[in-house]
Amino acid sequence: MPARTGGAEKVPSEQLVPGLLEGLAAVAGRWIDPGARGSAAVEDGYRRLLDAVLRRLFLHAARQRGLVPAAGPALRPELEAELAAMLDGLPVLARGSLEPDQLGEVYEWLLGLRPQLGPGGLALRPGDARRRTGSHYTPRSMTDPIVRRTLEPLLAGLADGGPPSSQALLGLRVCDPAMGGGAFLLAACRRLAEAVVEAWEREGALAGITATHGSASRHARRLVARHCLYGVDRDPVAVAVARMSLWLEVGSPGEPSSFVDHRLRCGDALVGLSAAQLRGLSWEPSAEAVELGPDPHDAPERARIAGDVLVGAFFAHARAAARRAELALRRAELAAWLGRAPVGPPPIPIERWAHAARDRLRPFHWPVEFPELLSDPRPLAIVGNPPFMGKNAIRAAGGPSQLPWLLALHPGAHGNADLSAHFLRRAASLIASRGTIGFIATNTIAQGDTRASGLRALLRDGFVIYDATSLRPWPGEASVSVSVVHLAKGLPRPSRAPRLDDRAVVAIDSRLRPVAERPEPRRLHANLGIGFVGSYVLGMGFTLTPEQRDALVAEDPRHAERIKPYLGGAELNSSPTQGFMRYVIDLGDLSLEQARGWPRLLEIVEREVKPERDRNNREAYRRYWWQFGEKRPALQEALRSCSRCLVTPRVSKHLVVAFQPVGRVFSEQLDVFVLDRHAHLALLQSRIHERWARRLSSSLEDRLRYSVSACFETLPLPDELASLEAIGERLDGARAAVMVRRGIGLTKLYNGLRAPAGGDPELDGLRVLHEELDRAVLRAYGWSALEVPPYSEPTTAREAEAWRRFDDAVVERLHELNARRAAEEASLGEPAKGEGITDAPRQESTTSMPSRTGGSEAGDPASPTRSGATPGSSAVDPGRGVSATTR
Repeated sequence: MPARTGGAEKVPSEQLVPGLLEGLAAVAGRWIDPGARGSAAVEDGYRRLLDAVLRRLFLHAARQRGLVPAAGPALRPELEAELAAMLDGLPVLARGSLEPDQLGEVYEWLLGLRPQLGPGGLALRPGDARRRTGSHYTPRSMTDPIVRRTLEPLLAGLADGGPPSSQALLGLRVCDPAMGGGAFLLAACRRLAEAVVEAWEREGALAGITATHGSASRHARRLVARHCLYGVDRDPVAVAVARMSLWLEVGSPGEPSSFVDHRLRCGDALVGLSAAQLRGLSWEPSAEAVELGPDPHDAPERARIAGDVLVGAFFAHARAAARRAELALRRAELAAWLGRAPVGPPPIPIERWAHAARDRLRPFHWPVEFPELLSDPRPLAIVGNPPFMGKNAIRAAGGPSQLPWLLALHPGAHGNADLSAHFLRRAASLIASRGTIGFIATNTIAQGDTRASGLRALLRDGFVIYDATSLRPWPGEASVSVSVVHLAKGLPRPSRAPRLDDRAVVAIDSRLRPVAERPEPRRLHANLGIGFVGSYVLGMGFTLTPEQRDALVAEDPRHAERIKPYLGGAELNSSPTQGFMRYVIDLGDLSLEQARGWPRLLEIVEREVKPERDRNNREAYRRYWWQFGEKRPALQEALRSCSRCLVTPRVSKHLVVAFQPVGRVFSEQLDVFVLDRHAHLALLQSRIHERWARRLSSSLEDRLRYSVSACFETLPLPDELASLEAIGERLDGARAAVMVRRGIGLTKLYNGLRAPAGGDPELDGLRVLHEELDRAVLRAYGWSALEVPPYSEPTTAREAEAWRRFDDAVVERLHELNARRAAEEASLGEPAKGEGITDAPRQESTTSMPSRTGGSEAGDPASPTRSGATPGSSAVDPGRGVSATTR
């Protein structure tokens, strides 16, 4: 740490945190009785500790800037002595010039601490709060450029292409609905203030403003903070940090810090009611209208109470029927209260309901809290970095009702969508006619259900993406990759072309690709009932080692009927022969009484599986504890017609497919295709299929997350496949020989194949074979003119461009062919299957499938399926596409 010197110096962030730790250790034990062991005591002491730290930081920085007297009264006189002692223990802060942004960095670090109450008092240990809540303070290296690009179209549209006036600039509004420590609002304050000062100079007012207010920049920042900025966060500590940071940025001596408080509010931006819902006393838009009385703008406190009571009714129960009953009860109480003349204080039940909701949920009703944002037609910019939370994290953080609430809030959204999609939808709802959005989001924002729930919905609603970064690593400690998206609505056509990954493009679609948005591919009737998700065993106690299996079979040979080889994604990827390493007890769909016919196996399952199942939330999983969680009977029935099938890992770095015998239990980490010919291995292992899958699926970190419904059921198959049989067989044999010879699995093999070519003749030969296979598949589609790029990953700009051209051309043609095939099926009366994008495991399909009988790409009429078919089974003609002759 730097020594105390007379001069002011900026405190490096990496030194600020250790200094804080020393100070925390000095005062932590004074606020908690060491004898108390209750969690409430820990929580209270932790809250007081955070409050003291933040207030001390605030006071110190404010005094450094001359905003409060150096020896003036503290905000908390009763703690002044202890805070002064803490300051004495922090030499790094004694003469440093604390920047407003550093408060946010401190806040982020404090989020990572977990309080523990021990014999010596309160101790702070590293915790996982930041990971669980997905909260990461955004560094200035990201906030400044994102805010500039978000404001750029608004500034350009203020004066019909000319420079905007200072009055017009101060009419802009910027909101961060998940502001954290206020990093984006600080950046917006600086950028707008910079533009205001430039406008004053153009208007000839700069000299007068400087003479009156001293620093024109500081005065401009103060006006921007007072008139333009809005922020919301559900964490009250974050709100306190944001208020402090902004006041330090714009405050002046003698001016109270509370002047920005009404614009930076505490609440959950995604939990609240609209004006229509408040007037109707229901979260359901179709509910009978019951007049609340005065408009929420005119009677905000009554509207706030009613809204909190109603939101609390939704979150009070996990089941929809119970929610509706609770809603009816609370609506009646609210109607009785609001129907009185005059309306007095709320009765005790309503008061209790409202307080309970505020304490637990922190609802934020936008028309009550920020009515001007919804009613003012002036342009609005929404910026921010919403928490990084997936479906499971949303449930863990918000309880069983959180996800149903979000789905009710945003019709058409998917339960698998990340939280960022819901923040995008909220942002769009705030922009009445003109505005922009600039968000940091996880890279899933352009993938799967998150894309469908967020970006795609906004593009349908009239937004356009004018700038995006498809993927970049987070600059801080979090090991995540993020996307940055900028959207606009109701603004003049920009003079500058859209930019994707810092490259000018014609358009950007919801997958963050340089093409115009187009309709989703349809699930094709001809592809249904072929691909399945494997069995969800749900209990690793079902699994056995080979030695355990052998011992059980030695005890009773009948056990062999109910103990089967078990294959998961890891074994498929790592074994040189794609062999299994475990067995699994499979009691099928036997009743408990029938399962007692295998008492030894049932004993193992009852001991190893039942305790875990007893804690499961799903009743069926608890009741049928001796059976797999999801048995996939349609898959088992379909496999009866084949001696082998094709499988691919659901999550894998590379898209790889391999043959497997059908007498195995495939885990839910595998997708299974009821296809047994080398021609289909060739098609599914080709880069034509891979590019389609990567475009339509989502990812997990840097791994492909394959979805049968999204990637296979939408894939239009070539009419003619006989030409692929030979090269599929060559590939199967060649790569199997290499893996066995080298003792490696599919992942390591394809790591090598995708590495730069040269120096390994065996791998070079396999690369050439893969390129031949791709050309053969293109010929089967009738697209021989497309140039196939080298199989290894590109290492030069030229190679990258060749990959991009190949990718775009293949996907574009498959899109067109999908639309044509879907139209053919519709003309033949086949039921439409809707859009094919979903990350959820697909439901078992028993739909019969017509065969394709060759012909041109336009397609010949499909023959009817045979009667007496068995749902889910199939036969494959190697000279044609997939053919359901035994359905």
